[in-house]
Amino acid sequence: MPMTGERSNRDFLVYTDGACIGNPGPGGWGVLVIRRDGAAVEKSGGCRSTTNNRMELTAAIEGLRATPPGARVLLRSDSQLLVKTINAGWKRNKNGDLWDALDRERIARNVVFEWVKGHDLDPHNARADELATQAAKLAVEQGSVDTAQRSAPGSLLTQPQAAPKALPRPQGRANLPRLPIASLHREALASMRSMLREGEAIARCAQCGREFVRRVLDRSETVCSLVACQVVARRRS
Repeated sequence: MPMTGERSNRDFLVYTDGACIGNPGPGGWGVLVIRRDGAAVEKSGGCRSTTNNRMELTAAIEGLRATPPGARVLLRSDSQLLVKTINAGWKRNKNGDLWDALDRERIARNVVFEWVKGHDLDPHNARADELATQAAKLAVEQGSVDTAQRSAPGSLLTQPQAAPKALPRPQGRANLPRLPIASLHREALASMRSMLREGEAIARCAQCGREFVRRVLDRSETVCSLVACQVVARRRS
């Protein structure tokens, strides 16, 4: 549905949430991005070993990345740590890498952070929670894969982004749309593995978590070719 009221001067309404099965443990993040015209996009991803706070921060980062630089964004989260650290200047004791990434995304946009009560009456928050929980459960399932396919500790297991669609006026959590994200992800990986050449393997970027193709013997290649990932990796080295 189109934005009204306090949302009307914003280009995007973004709901984010994180979940963790155990803390630390397998976790997931979920994002619902709604445009001014009511069209919506969902994103989610997981990590086999993480914390709830890292997933909350990752959700906010990925939610902003789903909007173009310069956009006016209202980001809603049920994480008081996230919202009050930004709005009230709470001390950043941990997860400096994610706070730095979040700062880069928010300064590239006009962002207002707003706290929303979790598990209450907001169906968009409920959908973000559902996406995060589904991603965390998928991270548990993927934890049983062969050792050669496991990611580096803390790397993301991203899932495909859904195509924009009209978002109907929700009447409750049971009516919210569900997408077969996990099955799409598995099909894409299976197709890629069938096209690998001799000496190639699928690796997972230690920075952004996306899969990329590398030489099997080149263990030093831990990040993908994206410029942002290369910049971070080379600064650290």
